[in-house]
Amino acid sequence: MTLTDHLPPQVSPNEDAPIKGQFNAQAGIVLLQLNTMAVAAALMAATGVSHASTPQEKVECTQVPRTQWMSEAQARKLFKADTYALVKFKISKGNCHEFYAVDHQGGVVEAYMHPVTGAQVRITRIPAPVQNQTPSKE
Repeated sequence: MTLTDHLPPQVSPNEDAPIKGQFNAQAGIVLLQLNTMAVAAALMAATGVSHASTPQEKVECTQVPRTQWMSEAQARKLFKADTYALVKFKISKGNCHEFYAVDHQGGVVEAYMHPVTGAQVRITRIPAPVQNQTPSKE
């Protein structure tokens, strides 16, 4: 099995690349996104955390109709999504704007924001693991 076996069908290796196995820009972006998500999943697994919140910790935000909520774009701006390497947005079961993000150092953030006021309801941070940097013996 090769690396290309794991690529989505629309992504193919760049046959004209000067180095065999080098991928085109589209493939690189896809692989970066896949690798970032894999890092986030590995961090959560390594720390024994599958989710920053347990199902018993349901965060409730509002019962206000969604027509009165701020847009996803406004919520992303308040969350400062552009400062993270990767951000996933969703509406939680408790009617919150919920963000899962990976920062540029590999830390994972789970945040809940009130969809009307934009107030931060809860935030959980899982720091990136510290790399063991032992000098190599030569």
